[in-house]
Amino acid sequence: MAQTAIGLAVLAAEAGVPPAALAVVRAMAHRARPVPIDSARSADQLAPSPESLQFAMEPGLYARIAALYPAPALAIEWTEEAT
Repeated sequence: MAQTAIGLAVLAAEAGVPPAALAVVRAMAHRARPVPIDSARSADQLAPSPESLQFAMEPGLYARIAALYPAPALAIEWTEEAT
């Protein structure tokens, strides 16, 4: 998980956006079109989030972020034996 956070920070620096904003943009760019709910302990932590609304995710960057961690199994693939 720490390697994923480091990788996301590197990609965010390359893109010129805060890592938190890039994480929100990545979630919003998913093909299912989820609407992330952001939370924070302080206004300072939440401050980068509005930047995510202005950032256009390119497919190449999306793929680089997705490559940082393995995709979870689809719910259809879950079994009781796997838990």
